Amino acid sequence: SGINAEYWKQWYQRRVRGLFCTMIFITFLAVLSGILAEETPSDVSSLSRRSDNHLAACQLIRDEAQEIRSEAYTAIDKADTIREQAYRAKDEAFEMKEDAMGTRLALEQALVESLVLMKSQNAATSLYIQEMRSSLATVTTKLELLEREMQRVQGEVADVNSALGQSTTRLELINSAMEQSAEDIEDRIDEKTQEISDKLSKLDSLLVRKRESGELIPADRVEQSSTHPSTAYYGPENAVDGNVGTQTHTLSDGQPQWFKYFFSQEEQVGQIKIINGKISGPNIHRLNGLKVAVMASGTHKQTCQPERLVIREGENILSQTYYISCNGNRGIGVEFLLPSGTYLEFREIEVYAS
Repeated sequence: SGINAEYWKQWYQRRVRGLFCTMIFITFLAVLSGILAEETPSDVSSLSRRSDNHLAACQLIRDEAQEIRSEAYTAIDKADTIREQAYRAKDEAFEMKEDAMGTRLALEQALVESLVLMKSQNAATSLYIQEMRSSLATVTTKLELLEREMQRVQGEVADVNSALGQSTTRLELINSAMEQSAEDIEDRIDEKTQEISDKLSKLDSLLVRKRESGELIPADRVEQSSTHPSTAYYGPENAVDGNVGTQTHTLSDGQPQWFKYFFSQEEQVGQIKIINGKISGPNIHRLNGLKVAVMASGTHKQTCQPERLVIREGENILSQTYYISCNGNRGIGVEFLLPSGTYLEFREIEVYAS
């Protein structure tokens, strides 16, 4: 990296010029020696051959000088390359040195900040330890007081245990007497309960009121097989709310759909009023084939007339209002069954006594 390329270039140039000068000087001496010796013409050819030899030797020397110059230029190029690499390495070294200095400064700054933080934390820790020691001393004093109080309480507990031991015998006697009395009381309570139950049953039978013919029988509860999951509410209560603006709506899943109207007591059913859930449009015929029956019990049913409802034309409330006759059949409620499995929809249902 310390080679001076210009110096070596000049050195090789001086060497080549010296070789040329030497070659010319040798040729000159050869010619001069032949003239001074007054050689004959026969010797001229010999001198010419020697001159040719000298020229050949000079040519070789010149070729060698050319090769030396080429090697010198090559060496100079290599020296330049090495010098450039050295400069780049020097620049990288400077950059690394600057980075190292920056890193060192950052580390020193971080170390100083850490030392300052640790110093402040140590001060806070020392203060906290002092506070803890003070608190520990206070707790120790309280524990001593508690121990003395526990000793006093243990003495009182021993006295109470002694008194309890004396009371246990009395309690055992009292318990045996109470058990005997409890058995007698339970027997009497059972007798009175049965007596009251019999009287309540008789009272319920007396309280069942016979409704007048044509009187509305209110629904105690209503149920339906399914409810359509729409944004509007289509629950079974809509059929007994007195509002023709609401309606019920079941699913259509291929299974028979039903609606049940339960009474609060057994009733004698005369006429049933039904308002179709659809009063206009192509779906008013969904109630076709509806079957209505009075439920005498959970399984026994009595069919009303007509056996199957037939929907008529007409797109208004009056046209889509139907009346079913149940001939005075008695039961606990009314079932509306749609065997087709399509949507079952009502706006209102009213059940009247026979």
